[in-house]
Amino acid sequence: EGLRSDMLNPENMPNLSALARRSVVGRNHHSSGNTTRFGIFGLFYGLYGTYWHEVLNRNQGPVLIDTLRRNGYLFKIMSSTSLSYPETNRTAFAALTGPLDDELPGEDSSERDDLLVEGFREWLAALPPGRPFFSFLFLDSSHTTFFFKSAFAKFTPCAPAISYVRTDLQEDREAIFNRYRNAVYYDDHNLGRIVAALEENGLLSDTIVVVTGDHGQEFWEHGYFGHNSAYTAEQVRVAFVYFDPDQPPRELAVRTSHLDVPATILAALGDRRDPSLYSLGRGVLDPVRPAFLVLSGWDDCCLVTDRLKIRFATEAYNLFS
Repeated sequence: EGLRSDMLNPENMPNLSALARRSVVGRNHHSSGNTTRFGIFGLFYGLYGTYWHEVLNRNQGPVLIDTLRRNGYLFKIMSSTSLSYPETNRTAFAALTGPLDDELPGEDSSERDDLLVEGFREWLAALPPGRPFFSFLFLDSSHTTFFFKSAFAKFTPCAPAISYVRTDLQEDREAIFNRYRNAVYYDDHNLGRIVAALEENGLLSDTIVVVTGDHGQEFWEHGYFGHNSAYTAEQVRVAFVYFDPDQPPRELAVRTSHLDVPATILAALGDRRDPSLYSLGRGVLDPVRPAFLVLSGWDDCCLVTDRLKIRFATEAYNLFS
């Protein structure tokens, strides 16, 4: 949740940085939107967020999940926040018949993230030998208002809590930003536990692991706080680590996006279809890059090129704003 690109460094995320050294790393990777709904939508469908409403009305799952289902994959979907808002249970995971683990107990997201990892580790240990699987694990501690266990209070000064009523968000920027960094540091610990579980069960050597954010987070760098308000780099550029045992580690400087992820995964699994049949992405590893990206928000979109960004409305009431 909210994993902006500059968090991927050994100070903030030592475990993810260690995995990145064995992975393909997108250093100029964009979410498909500035909010959770469209970030996750692009990640699974490879489509612009403007398609989201029609897909929701149809309860239509993505080609990625349908292909894995036809090939006998087991699924484990876990989230520290509800998958009914935004409606991921009716879009990305609409075709899955098993339960979605998104009602974990706990007073805050740090407790739920901990339980999520424990539950995944137990599920992983009980997997039938040789059975392919797909998991989606959504860690939520780094979402506003940023929770973490006290042992992970690494960055100071740190805001003790965030209240939209009592906290002066702009005046307390440094302390709030450090609270976010501590939450990221805590979730990096949990990411390390997930990777360790794959290794302990002898699965990492033939498992693709993708770590990224649904969107970024801004802390007044350009006059905004949080996300879903602008298409600044802090809100839309996210960390992206693609571990594939068949790919040599390297960093990509070219512009990539969540729309490229479904085609990347399916190609790695042997799918030879032209991605344009189901996606607007090309695949992260495709050397031919599109001339622009389209990022989606609640009622607008943003066209991004190397030289400029053009923001335009998608709703009539917002047409001339």
